[in-house]
Amino acid sequence: MTEVHPTPREIELLSYLASKAPTKYLPLLQPDYPFGCKRPAFNCGWLESLHRDNVDLVRHPIVRVNETGLVTEDGTHYPADVIVFATGSDVARHGVGINVNLKGEQGVTLEDHWKELGGPQAYLGVSVPGFPNVFQVLGPNSIASSWGYTLGVQSAFIAQLVKALVEHDIASLQPTNEAFKAANSETQAKLVASAMNSSECANWWRVGGKGLVSVTGWRSGFELAKVAARIEWSHWTAKVKIQEGVAEKLVVVDVQGKVRRQRVKKTVAWSVPVGLAVFAGYTWARPQ
Repeated sequence: MTEVHPTPREIELLSYLASKAPTKYLPLLQPDYPFGCKRPAFNCGWLESLHRDNVDLVRHPIVRVNETGLVTEDGTHYPADVIVFATGSDVARHGVGINVNLKGEQGVTLEDHWKELGGPQAYLGVSVPGFPNVFQVLGPNSIASSWGYTLGVQSAFIAQLVKALVEHDIASLQPTNEAFKAANSETQAKLVASAMNSSECANWWRVGGKGLVSVTGWRSGFELAKVAARIEWSHWTAKVKIQEGVAEKLVVVDVQGKVRRQRVKKTVAWSVPVGLAVFAGYTWARPQ
């Protein structure tokens, strides 16, 4: 929290902290960055526990573990029967979900693709161009209101995509590069003024602590539900199987995402190994 112009809310929280925690620990507990720059912790009795004789709050990093306990950087040895690792994971860099060793169309892993982009990004937190039929819940910059709420909203959105795949015999779906870039540019622009993007702290919402904000979104719960209620099909690319030289082009005919098939003659001018499917890609768009 800032020392120059603390907000009324910050003053209230600092007063609460001083009333619950031991005075000797206040220098370690009082934030020196704006409220919201890091995820605030709930008390739930842990501040009161710091008054116990068998509880110590230590700021020095652990340098090694031996047969009897922990040794910190200042040379202090802390005997321990049980050691609990609660260091978390690098969510900002890898995203939430099974994203490691997942390869896309060009053989590049999603992890490496995100590294090239500066951090995890996805269209509406759900899908990434070049990784067809990979739909995520709690994807990059998607979380609004709560994790559980976002999971439910995104699951319903993904269900619409899967329904289209099944009902219209589509081989694969993925967002267009244009829609992907536009959505992420808007997201980062909206988050510029956010406290979580402040240069006064490093947090787990950003890649490397101070890079791209990749975890949280900028929409409220209501706004997320509104966006996810209706799929903008012009932002998606469908691929359909070619059979006997005839392809089917999908065209959106109304805002409900219903589609019709137009028979389009197409000559297959290349050969592929036996057993491989040949696909032709078409972008979905409303007729003018």
